Amino acid sequence: MTNCIQAAFSSGGGGGATVEIAERSQAASFSTSSTTATDITSFLVTKPDITDGKCFTFATFTGLNDNTGVSNTYFLDDNGSNVAVGMVQEDAGSQGYATQNVSLVDLSDSDGETAKVRMLVSSGTGYCYFNSSYSIPKLVAFGVG
Repeated sequence: MTNCIQAAFSSGGGGGATVEIAERSQAASFSTSSTTATDITSFLVTKPDITDGKCFTFATFTGLNDNTGVSNTYFLDDNGSNVAVGMVQEDAGSQGYATQNVSLVDLSDSDGETAKVRMLVSSGTGYCYFNSSYSIPKLVAFGVG
């Protein structure tokens, strides 16, 4: 069996499929000391709007916190609902900070709504980290219908 993209573009698959991509890369680190979920500045996309379509949305980035024994929690928000959660935890007695790659993924309707990344910290300061050599945060919505 072929997947939906292969079927849409094969000679017998009917053709005429719509594929749209919306993406956003961060060009700077974001930090917060908020213990309630807050939007990561400019880390949002408008999902493709495709009738009867589906959208695969994912965010990938490096999370960092700078305090012993605390955690950062990251959310993929689809039009006001948290649909995926990731965490960076720094264990007490460790080096005093933690970095970790975070991936947030969701499959939803391709409905033109907003997808964004939010975060909170248990205490201290947390980051969505940017470094042009090895850590460029990216949010992508891939719609097919």
